[in-house]
Amino acid sequence: MGEELAFSVKAHVFQIDQQTKKRWLPSSTASIRVAYYHDPNRKTYRIIAIENSKALINSTITANMNFTKTSPKFGQWSDHRANTVYGLGFSSEKDLQQFVEWFSKAKEAARKVVEKKKRKTDEMEKMTSNSSAESKPEQAMASSPPDAATVEEAVVMNGDGRKSASSSEPPPAVSRNGGSADTQLETLRYENNKLKSALASSAQNVKKWEGEMKTLKSNNAKLTAALKESNQHVAEWKERLQQYKDENTQLKQKVSELESGREGAVDKEEHEGLKRDMEELKEVLTAVQLDLEARQSDLAQRDSQLKDTNAQLVDAKTRISELEEENGQLRVKESELEDKLHMATVACRRKLEEAGEGHDQLGQLLQEAIRLHQSLTDNYKL
Repeated sequence: MGEELAFSVKAHVFQIDQQTKKRWLPSSTASIRVAYYHDPNRKTYRIIAIENSKALINSTITANMNFTKTSPKFGQWSDHRANTVYGLGFSSEKDLQQFVEWFSKAKEAARKVVEKKKRKTDEMEKMTSNSSAESKPEQAMASSPPDAATVEEAVVMNGDGRKSASSSEPPPAVSRNGGSADTQLETLRYENNKLKSALASSAQNVKKWEGEMKTLKSNNAKLTAALKESNQHVAEWKERLQQYKDENTQLKQKVSELESGREGAVDKEEHEGLKRDMEELKEVLTAVQLDLEARQSDLAQRDSQLKDTNAQLVDAKTRISELEEENGQLRVKESELEDKLHMATVACRRKLEEAGEGHDQLGQLLQEAIRLHQSLTDNYKL
């Protein structure tokens, strides 16, 4: 059993301009039949529209598709397989509502098919995992989580005695013979190096956010220019629409005059020509109205994108300000630590000088003790 016709309705067919992505291009020359076809075997739906033996729409509905009503008589959806966006302009709100209902039904059917396939896949994976677990119990034991002792061994102690598992390098080792001054000096050097690394990382983040802010400003300028261009196009189409309305009103008046008994003043051929002109103007008027609605929808979307870009720009500026403030704090801490390091270095040198003087005094005392011991030895021999 092949595909079956489920629902059909007449509408004007449009496609988004692939180059600019800003305006709609009419695909059909007039209102044509757009139909839903259902495949009972695969439980899928397709939207098909054909004009002059050419398929204008051939879109299979999937679970992740969405149909958006941009106006009371116009709607659109995106087809990633065809890499395009389709737009439909209907003659009444009722036709659009029926089309939306069938789209929701087709989407729900596609979702059920996906869920069914997912359940089958999960069941197969579960059966495979169960058989693998039964045949290899040693692998299951090997994959058990580590005990607390193993986790504690991975923890590194920093220079202040606090536990740190995320430090990329261990604190400097403390010599037993260096004294408290050496310990303080090495600790300050280690903390100074850490602050320098954090300062460099903060500067890189500032550059990154500045680059993103420039990109957002560029996108904001492009969206603003596109918005102005769209506003100009909307104004032009409104003028053309008003002209068509005026011409349509004049033709209606002429037709009413002809139908009220004044056919004698105008021949039959002119009457028929006016009727044809009026029908053509009606078609053009409908197409212009649909195109205007599509442009207004596109204008609203661009306005929303512009607002989002402005919000992102504000967030980027706030983040850059925070990073600059953090950068300043890190510079202050670095300066304080450098001062402390200098003071500790001076104190350490002073202690080393004192230790050298003590060493000299101890050498003199040892020499005197040796001389005294020598004199005592000489006296004892005598």
